[in-house]
Amino acid sequence: MERPGNRSGGTAIIDVLMVFDTDLIYDSFGKKPPDADGVHWLPHGEAVKKFAYMIAQEEFVKSGMASPDLVLAVAHGDFIRWRAYSLNGNNNHVVGLNRIEHNTGPHIVDGFRPNADPFTLPIFNPVTQKIDEVPNYKDVYFESKIKEPGGTEAYKVYFEIINPLRKGGYESLGRYAWDPDITYE
Repeated sequence: MERPGNRSGGTAIIDVLMVFDTDLIYDSFGKKPPDADGVHWLPHGEAVKKFAYMIAQEEFVKSGMASPDLVLAVAHGDFIRWRAYSLNGNNNHVVGLNRIEHNTGPHIVDGFRPNADPFTLPIFNPVTQKIDEVPNYKDVYFESKIKEPGGTEAYKVYFEIINPLRKGGYESLGRYAWDPDITYE
């Protein structure tokens, strides 16, 4: 019997999307001085749900969809691609994923390799009813490989909220961090 997500009969790619309410995060933490490590830490546990959560393809999620604690069905050799977006689709504020670190747990993934793969992004324009192309768009993510499933890991996720200026350029609205958990079964 083929397991969920094993579309090609081999390893699976599981996209874990971290979604941040950048307006609420900035309004709640961004105007205060950062911690000693230079970041604003989001609260831990249930309190973080209004600020950040994770989603992944339904076929891999056993529980915890749209929460800070996912339970994923994985196999040895599967890949996790970690991405981050704001609730507004990285338009009004952009989430820049700086790094991911192992916090606690049995080291189920083999690390976090950054990638920025360029391609031309087609976007449907509802005004013109045509497809516009964004050249040199970069698919930015961190990639991990499952060494051996079985256990829960906590991570430290560091990100920056960036405000694109309509006249050109951008400004940083601060650096932030949170500590989600994933259980791999």
